[in-house]
Amino acid sequence: MEEPPKRKLLVLITNHFAAINLIHTGFIQKLADKYSVQILSDFIQEADIVKINRYFEIQLTLVNIPFGKEPPVLRLLRLFEKFLFFNLFKANTHRVKLLEQSIFIRRVAQVSGWLLGTRVLPRWLLNLVRKGIILLSSRTAQPGLACSDLAGIISSSPLDSRENAIVNRLARQNVPALAIIISWDNLTSKGIINADHNYVLVWNEIMKCEFENFYSGFQPKPRICVTGVPRFDVYVKRKPNAISILNFKRKLSISGSADIILFATSAPRHFPQQRHIVEDLLEYCKRRLNTILLIRLHPADQLTYYKEYLSERTVRICRSTISASLPELNFLDLLTDTIYCCDVCVQVASTMRLDAAACGKPVVNIGYDGNEELPYSQSVRRLYDYSHQLPLNAFNVDKLVFSKQELFDHLGQVLRKVYPGKFNQTAREAYAPAQARSSISSMMHYVEEWLA
Repeated sequence: MEEPPKRKLLVLITNHFAAINLIHTGFIQKLADKYSVQILSDFIQEADIVKINRYFEIQLTLVNIPFGKEPPVLRLLRLFEKFLFFNLFKANTHRVKLLEQSIFIRRVAQVSGWLLGTRVLPRWLLNLVRKGIILLSSRTAQPGLACSDLAGIISSSPLDSRENAIVNRLARQNVPALAIIISWDNLTSKGIINADHNYVLVWNEIMKCEFENFYSGFQPKPRICVTGVPRFDVYVKRKPNAISILNFKRKLSISGSADIILFATSAPRHFPQQRHIVEDLLEYCKRRLNTILLIRLHPADQLTYYKEYLSERTVRICRSTISASLPELNFLDLLTDTIYCCDVCVQVASTMRLDAAACGKPVVNIGYDGNEELPYSQSVRRLYDYSHQLPLNAFNVDKLVFSKQELFDHLGQVLRKVYPGKFNQTAREAYAPAQARSSISSMMHYVEEWLA
């Protein structure tokens, strides 16, 4: 008997992190097993679709329709909306970011906030502006979308205005929408979601509370579902044994008995002085026998900045650069192996703080600016006061160092196994709650519930 045709889903992917979250974690494979999945993306090409289909043994199709261009008036409205949003909720991220601006801009923001007065007017005005943006953006999306047989649309970056425009246009034709919040900082740092989704998937209760707080004044209200962190599934599945770690070290020409300090760099615009940290870590490795510095470059970082270290006996460099095309499909496998092979991870206010800890590795957070002390508004210290970092800071389960000497002292304790600090179960549960099923299974469960 012939099987009924699969229901069609349109999946929007407009940035590389979203691609990793949906494709590289294996979620897209589960989705394509049950539904007929169409991808609409501004960087994924037909050749990438062929690779994905071959790698996962699935059948995705690419929708060749360009995203519409945002009119200037809509961009101005979004900027005004963002100001209203940040003034109303006073998220710590934006208090810190405002300090980075000129005195003139800070004064304008302060006076404008004072003129808006009570919370009632900003909330009413924010609601009005958002409704206007949703209405206008629905008219900017390309009209060529075939939606008559679409069961639903999944937005992988729901804070992206291009994805909002597509969702809003299809909403006029009663196509249901599901949003996936792809990172812990999105809700507190990127403004407002200007589209109404039926379901919203988040990592944990912290993010769920953030969403409920920010969007409680808007109608209709979506169902908010906690799924855990998709890529953590990969960390569990690929947890290596002693032999696989030894083999990975051999690939990097590292002795099996060597201690490895993994330094995950940050985006240069956030921390332009991070080469000083590399110098400090290199000095530490030279002082200590049989210790290797493994540098994992941030996707926005450049290998050219570190070429001089390639000749150093105690240094290895892993590139994670993401170009305009789709990241290699084994991207998460390599990241997982890199984290598991290290003895300690040194990082700079990034998601590596979660990733390394989820793999059971001690984490050291860099809180000093290298060879100089910068004012707070320019210092790396400010990054740990962003809203998404604060709950993790409160658990006090990793180490924030404020000087080269503190870094050296703490590394010594960690590598001698005398430091008691650990990413404890309470903290892990807060960010990646234990569930009866894996994160990917949870996501699939809610997709099926959404389309039921």
